Amino acid sequence: MRKQLDAQAKRIEELESELKELRKKNPTQRLDEAYSVKAEEKRREDAPQTGKPKKKKQKSKRRGRITTAEKLAAATR
Repeated sequence: MRKQLDAQAKRIEELESELKELRKKNPTQRLDEAYSVKAEEKRREDAPQTGKPKKKKQKSKRRGRITTAEKLAAATR
């Protein structure tokens, strides 16, 4: 039992030292503010200042398949 505890403690030390080395190579940068706050500020900067809403792209009124009769009528035009 004591051998297992010693082996596990040694393994933990190895992993912690490896973790420290990896963090030195590639430290993660923590942001002071949330990402969504930055995104919202950027959206506001990019938005038009005139106060007019952007025009939405119109969807096609035509949905679904075109019948054979309509295809033949278009081909004869």
